Amino acid sequence: MTNSKALVLFFLFYFCCGQIIFAILKNGHDDFKSHLLFFVEFRVIQVSAEGMKKKFFIIAILLPQITWAWGMLGHRTIASVAEKLLAPSVKIELRKYFPAGENLADSAYWADSLKANPALWGHTTSYHFEQIPDGKTYFQSLKIQSAEERKKGGTVEALIEAQNVFLSATPAAEKTNALKFLIHFVGDIHQPLHSGRPEDNGGNKIPVNWHGTQTNLHSVWDTLLINEAYNEAMQIRESKSFTDETYAEFLIEKFSNSSSPQNKDDFEAWLKESMALRKDAYVYKDESEKQYTQRFTHVVDAQIYKAGVRLAAVLTRLTKGQTPTATQMNLQTAIEKITGPLKSFISLRPRAQLTSEEKTLAPDSSENAELCNPLLLL
Repeated sequence: MTNSKALVLFFLFYFCCGQIIFAILKNGHDDFKSHLLFFVEFRVIQVSAEGMKKKFFIIAILLPQITWAWGMLGHRTIASVAEKLLAPSVKIELRKYFPAGENLADSAYWADSLKANPALWGHTTSYHFEQIPDGKTYFQSLKIQSAEERKKGGTVEALIEAQNVFLSATPAAEKTNALKFLIHFVGDIHQPLHSGRPEDNGGNKIPVNWHGTQTNLHSVWDTLLINEAYNEAMQIRESKSFTDETYAEFLIEKFSNSSSPQNKDDFEAWLKESMALRKDAYVYKDESEKQYTQRFTHVVDAQIYKAGVRLAAVLTRLTKGQTPTATQMNLQTAIEKITGPLKSFISLRPRAQLTSEEKTLAPDSSENAELCNPLLLL
């Protein structure tokens, strides 16, 4: 490595460290360890410069991509779309639950940051996805799961419980956590590989060579598709501010003439949509990165946009104190006929606050170690 390249990497490393410290000070999160989840990942990408291909080292602040949906940009964009669609009265009501100056986008990635502390939050890891075998529906999959597997919970159950907690007479801090989980899980359920096959862990075990870098199919869907699709905008974002704000504005404009997404309160319908998309998403063999991206750019845009619209609808209903819709109540009833009461095994509180019975039902953090270990990405 040349001295100049080493100097650049050294500078960028300390710049990234500074960003981490700034995030900790700004957010004032009570769990310092969760912010240590941010780590530096070196990625080699190909960019075109004056007609010649050159390789550049890019240092990116990323969270582990194993079973993390959309990455930071995707999750923040979903929240930004929702915020732009909310009525002023709803925004005012939501401010009661977040620190001054914090918006929905600032909270959108919080649920993933908790995975840095599996001792406290390991039981929530499985809430980020549903793993459903080929040829099975959500309910068919739920019925064939072992009792132990069922009690780990999944995204659909976690979404239902998050809104139940928010609408219940619980302390304000628990309502805030429920909102943050809900904001994040609405994003998760719209990522097709978060309803992926159990045998390949939602694409995490499918290796992919992306511009010369070894990664996996799940990571492609989390972040690399967006990066590839908007590569030029990414390169100039320092000067033209390509952020979740601009991406959200772009999506709202792109779909302005489209009909509004249906099933705004039907979590099972959202899951079915993602499962319908996953079949094609798994087909990645001889295509170039560009070809694969072109095939799915509109799909990614549509899923992120729909998630934002639906999040806005759910938040509007919750802040008005409205009870779950008949569709959601019927869904919960049908699930609990198989699993038992959701509140007996889905918990949105840190493990230290769980009762002895809840700790028995909640999966031990070691069971999710593979999903929480950022070193698996190195």
